Amino acid sequence: ENHGTLNGVTLTSGRTGNENTAYQFDGNGASVNFHQPFFGGGQQDQFTFFVRVRYDDLSNDPNIWGKTLFWGEVNFESYSNGGFGFKCANSLTGNKYSIIRSDEGVLVEGEWVDLIVVFNQGSAQLYKDGEPLSTNLTWTAQGGNLISETEVDQSCNFSQDNNSSMLGVRISGGSPGRYLNGAIDDLALWDRALTTDEVATIYSEDLSWPRDNETVVVDLMNPATGVTWMDRNLGASRVATSYNDAEAY
Repeated sequence: ENHGTLNGVTLTSGRTGNENTAYQFDGNGASVNFHQPFFGGGQQDQFTFFVRVRYDDLSNDPNIWGKTLFWGEVNFESYSNGGFGFKCANSLTGNKYSIIRSDEGVLVEGEWVDLIVVFNQGSAQLYKDGEPLSTNLTWTAQGGNLISETEVDQSCNFSQDNNSSMLGVRISGGSPGRYLNGAIDDLALWDRALTTDEVATIYSEDLSWPRDNETVVVDLMNPATGVTWMDRNLGASRVATSYNDAEAY
């Protein structure tokens, strides 16, 4: 489990308008701190990172999430020009930066948006509201020498400095900044590269919390595992992707 510690965030309405289903970030110190590294830390060559977010102000290039580590800093960031991206520093094969960016004008202040980064062994695809976007890749060595504009590093390092994994802020040079002024409705990560169809399904479903007011346990056997399937509210590792999903039980 990786429960976050709330720092100055407040409850607000989410994408569907339901009260108390999202967190409001004030752009001036509010954040959520995750004490454990995502994916258990270490190199990850496939992952999907999803956030449902509303930007109230893009002028300061607000950070969605980031964590620090010497030559292992990672940031899910957005820009005042209306773009967003994912940036990884990695020293696995020498000090290099992998930068994954959308075009400008993708984000609009005041509107809810689903943003997804799918990373797959040196390739990447960005999505907005379930639809694939033009995705720009830049792989550079320390000092700025260009390595490639068609691929990035084969993996991303999710090890972290203690207490540096945070929503709504970027830590740079030991100092916090680029605070998010807006709201986050949902955040989810997968340790694999979701398909285009799976990404489209995420947007079409309501992922807002709470899922319901009553939890109903259905005695349904998962044929892949031989155990009873259960909803993520009851402790499953993730939302089931199919009726026989072996990792959602």
